[in-house]
Amino acid sequence: MQGILKEAWSFFCFTLVLIGLIGLTWSAFGEKGWIEQLWGVVWNAELRHPILAIPVLGGTLLLVWLFMRGGLQPGKTSRLADLLVYVTMLSGAYFLFQFFRSGAWPF
Repeated sequence: MQGILKEAWSFFCFTLVLIGLIGLTWSAFGEKGWIEQLWGVVWNAELRHPILAIPVLGGTLLLVWLFMRGGLQPGKTSRLADLLVYVTMLSGAYFLFQFFRSGAWPF
């Protein structure tokens, strides 16, 4: 019984992380997203896709830097990684709450 509960909790956490990632990505890069509002510029279609490569490149460089420092070793826990997972789960819970409250996805 305990194994089933552990698997269910893992699936629930994974689902929250997945919903959080999708919601944050859509909220940041979608139409009228955070980045567009922050910069105050409506980009046309030719410029939107190359500009989105900048955050991806930054994230890749961060992961390479963490890997080279030994921060991503299997079996080694990191408070930064745990914090990112918890924040993503919290955002997933927020988007799920908004879905149940309004009946439609907020993104």
